[in-house]
Amino acid sequence: MNLFKTLKLPIGKAICYSGYRDGQSPESEIFPTYEQIREDLLILQNQWAYLRLYDCSLHAETVLNVIDKEKLNFKVMLGAYIGAELNNFGCPWGKIFTEEELKR
Repeated sequence: MNLFKTLKLPIGKAICYSGYRDGQSPESEIFPTYEQIREDLLILQNQWAYLRLYDCSLHAETVLNVIDKEKLNFKVMLGAYIGAELNNFGCPWGKIFTEEELKR
């Protein structure tokens, strides 16, 4: 099944986008600024039609605001950032989270 045909979307190149700079992350809740995201999207707009975002945080909200206010022609697929709800001590690829981290 061709998802683009099913959803009647024009075919275009897609890229996963995360505008985080050094020292910024969803965990630290330090997010890229409007201007940083605008700078990135102005570069990406000539090569990419679709953006895939990783989470529904302030970062995603700012990306959508930039696209809207700057009238950029992107289609966006919004992801969900999934953090731990509880520790799984037997998980070989997992990590042990503090009680404070689990409360966030």
